[in-house]
Amino acid sequence: MEPSFESFNTTTSETHLFNNISNYPSITMSLPLDNTQPPFNQVSSLPPLDIEGTNLIQYGEAISHLQSYPTLDEGMNFPNFKIAIHYCIEFGRFNGFSVRKKRVEKNNDDSIRSRCIDCEYSGRIRDNNKIMIRNKGSKKTKCSWHINLFQPLNVNYVKITKFVNTHNHELLPDNTLFAPQFCGLSEDIKSDIEHYVKCDVMDLPTIRSLLKLKFPNQFMLSQDLLNYIQKIKREFGNSGNDGATLLNELFIMQKNGPSFIVIPQVDPFISRLNGIFWMTSD
Repeated sequence: MEPSFESFNTTTSETHLFNNISNYPSITMSLPLDNTQPPFNQVSSLPPLDIEGTNLIQYGEAISHLQSYPTLDEGMNFPNFKIAIHYCIEFGRFNGFSVRKKRVEKNNDDSIRSRCIDCEYSGRIRDNNKIMIRNKGSKKTKCSWHINLFQPLNVNYVKITKFVNTHNHELLPDNTLFAPQFCGLSEDIKSDIEHYVKCDVMDLPTIRSLLKLKFPNQFMLSQDLLNYIQKIKREFGNSGNDGATLLNELFIMQKNGPSFIVIPQVDPFISRLNGIFWMTSD
């Protein structure tokens, strides 16, 4: 009988890149509109929104949080719908509520023509017997807060055409901690998780402890951390040293050969596979 033992971390080394987007302050004034009509097929444009020398149009998918209290007014202009919606979301974050993307209208080429952003409390309670049977409440209060965004034809800016800034419910200062819209992980935390996974540190308790030391004031949900760890592991794929894969292969060999012995060593506190002992008859 030839015994063998291998001690290892259970998941693969991975590589993943993220673009670090620097923080930018809020836009505090709107740019003037040119009331003259552009010639046919000519696109009317606004000057770029320069923020401390940085053109806001350059930001892509990962737009950073605003660092100062934003201002919204009717007639305010944005380079595109993505930045306009992000600005509305940040306005809600600073004021203690979440916004939602409600109604959208599109042009013939499938580009967005107009969009309505309203409060998470807008709308009315549905007349649903299941809600009454389950004694389940609803947070809908028919809140009237909403913003209408519109992009005219032949222009490359988005304008706020209507802004109703009134609520009929309490605003929650701790909304940024618990609202799904705001409790996601920052790019710095994601980058650190990527580094830990690359160094074969995979279990949630260890990663959470390391992040808490580096980001003591950052609120992190365990489920968000776990979801992102699993996402990174899926993207990296299997490089051949995955302990779970090895254990499955050994169990298959044990099933085919009764004399084959497999004993996994699992940490009972964090459910982590620390090692595998196996013995063959060869």
